[in-house]
Amino acid sequence: MTHAMRTSNLVYSYRYLDRWANWPYWRHLYLQLLSEERIWEFRDIFVSASIAFGEYTMWKKFLSTELTSVNFFDKFLEDWNLTEYDESSYLAALDILSFLAQTLISRLVSKSPEKPIIVIKQILEYARKFSTCIKENNPENMKSRVYMSWVLAEEELARKLASYEEEGSSIQEILQHSPGLKLWVPLPVYVPISTENPGWHGFQPPGRTNDLLQTVLKVSRELEDYQLEAACLQELIFRLEDPRDIVDRK
Repeated sequence: MTHAMRTSNLVYSYRYLDRWANWPYWRHLYLQLLSEERIWEFRDIFVSASIAFGEYTMWKKFLSTELTSVNFFDKFLEDWNLTEYDESSYLAALDILSFLAQTLISRLVSKSPEKPIIVIKQILEYARKFSTCIKENNPENMKSRVYMSWVLAEEELARKLASYEEEGSSIQEILQHSPGLKLWVPLPVYVPISTENPGWHGFQPPGRTNDLLQTVLKVSRELEDYQLEAACLQELIFRLEDPRDIVDRK
């Protein structure tokens, strides 16, 4: 509700919810969950609170450190004793990192400043270490939402960074030259002024194939995980000039 209140005019009578962002007991809650070794519960609360109040804010409130610092995740590693492999804990840590990466990547535009990109790269550097350990110790977990979400984050960042290097290649830049209304939701929506149609311009990162994304799509359908499937289809749509074949599935 807080997120809706801040991003639309649909909710206006619940201003007291804003006070939760400044609730003084976030750190106490974190320490309580830590003492009970409830890392997945922390994951759930952190994700929900971040969606409402922002990742940077909530990371600092829970961990007492800045998400922008180079070693931002070291305190988390120490707190949860993640120096030794534990299947469930490593999956939770990878899930938190993938969430952070995907959320920050989704906000990148064609002329994003360098700082958020540096933060995202730091997050994914940690995530790769966890994904490698999971692959080596429990390879069956490669076919999980957590692991596939990390793959999607890596692929989305690769596409966006490559499109920035090629002037005028991103869908945002292309639609900017059209006169209609542009809605910058996860998949852009174009509303024409009269009858113009700017078309859809996919962008395939040079030197990369869609093999990993096809794997994610296959796994998501095996798991009947519609959220993961939708996220994967979205990334494929951004890459393909004509994505109708992949979405025209009964």
